[in-house]
Amino acid sequence: MKKYLLVIILSFLCFACSEEKKEEDKVKSTVESFYKCINDRDFKTMATIVSPNMNNALMIIKTLSSDLVSYKHYTVKDVVISGDKAKVNVDCIDCFDNKMECTWDLIRINNSWKMNNFNFSFAQEDQMEQEQEQDKTKIPYKGSNTKGDTIEVKTE
Repeated sequence: MKKYLLVIILSFLCFACSEEKKEEDKVKSTVESFYKCINDRDFKTMATIVSPNMNNALMIIKTLSSDLVSYKHYTVKDVVISGDKAKVNVDCIDCFDNKMECTWDLIRINNSWKMNNFNFSFAQEDQMEQEQEQDKTKIPYKGSNTKGDTIEVKTE
């Protein structure tokens, strides 16, 4: 009896893991389709993979179509799914060799994953900001704010 119970539990766990992997693959596929649509300027297909929340962004993207940057490379780093929401981190390199880190929020609508929101930052900007912060801690700074007050930062 214990053997049968163990087999049933293991079967259930395998099924749950395979379902989670299927959902992760669907999310990745949606994100990859989005980047392919940008590169191909395929706004008709893009409209099918964005949520209503992204409709305004889609209109802007369509308006900029000829000036829109294409991507030489994009890699999905990780996918975290929580119910009907997913968060995806993507590393991108555009046609000008700018490196970006994008975080996409997706939502499941009618059993289909849709791009819902995004944040991005240029990798070079992040590195420059970190270097500037390090410089501030190494060198005493004396300056003024917009009100003309003197500000002095001292490090120990």
